[in-house]
Order: sequence, then C-alpha cells, then structure tokens
Amino acid sequence: MLLRNVTIFVLLPIISLFVLKIVSELRHGEGSEHSGHSNSNGEKRAIMDYLIILIDGVIDALLENFFRFLANIVSYGRILALALCHAALIEVFILLTFMCLKINIGVAAVVFLAGTALVIVLEAIMAGIHTIRLHFYEWFTKFYEGGGVEFSPFKFRRTYTY
Repeated sequence: MLLRNVTIFVLLPIISLFVLKIVSELRHGEGSEHSGHSNSNGEKRAIMDYLIILIDGVIDALLENFFRFLANIVSYGRILALALCHAALIEVFILLTFMCLKINIGVAAVVFLAGTALVIVLEAIMAGIHTIRLHFYEWFTKFYEGGGVEFSPFKFRRTYTY
C-alpha cells in the first residue's frame, strides 16, 4: 500500500517531469533544423503536442485526486473529532450519574436524563450543521451548472430621489 502510494504520488510525477523535459527538448531542440522535411517536422510537433497534453493531464489528474483525497480526510477527521467529543461528554455524564447514585437515586436520574438530553440536542445540531455544510459547500459545486437567467430585481424608476 505504501509502495503504491509512493509510486503514484512521488515517482510518477518525477518521471513525468523528466519525460516532459525530454519532449520539450525534442520539440524545440537542435533536431528540427537538421531535417529537411516539413511534413516530418509537423508530425513530430503533433506527436510532441499530444505527449505534452497527455503528461499534463496525468499530472493534473494526480494532483486533483490527491487534494480531493486530502480534503475528504480532513472533512471526516473533523466529524470524527466531534463524535469523540460527544462520546467523552456522555461518559462524563455517566460518571456524574454514578457519583450521584451515592447521594440520591432521584438526583442521579435527573443528572442522567439532563446529560443525555443535552448530548442528543448537541448531536442533532451537529448533524444539521454538517448536512447544510455538505449540501452547500461540497455537493453544490459538483452539480451547479449556472445556466439560468441573471437576477434583475424589480425596482421603480425614481424621479426625485436616489
């Protein structure tokens, strides 16, 4: 797994850069003035252009996938951190409940119910906020096409005021 990731994210871009350098030298180097055939130069140029586009596409795809992968890790890491905080919070309320059991069972029941209700409310708020964030921040940019009509607000023609 690590070897595959090193190959994809380190070695492949470095090899691509060397190939791009060789292609660039072939395209603009000393080989073009020695050949007397313009058709051969045109074919070489077409092949070099194709290789440059291909290598550029591979590098762009690798970088795009790497940053998408990194963004997903950060996004799910944030959700994991919030879940761990809520788990720690409910554990604190359970410990308080056991401590209150020594005093009175009624106080322990109130602490347990209030703590559980607080954690449930916090989880509901967190789920709502993350749902809104996913819709408007992450998914909205994937499906938005922008092919509508530009908004022009209704307004009166003002004669005497600004």
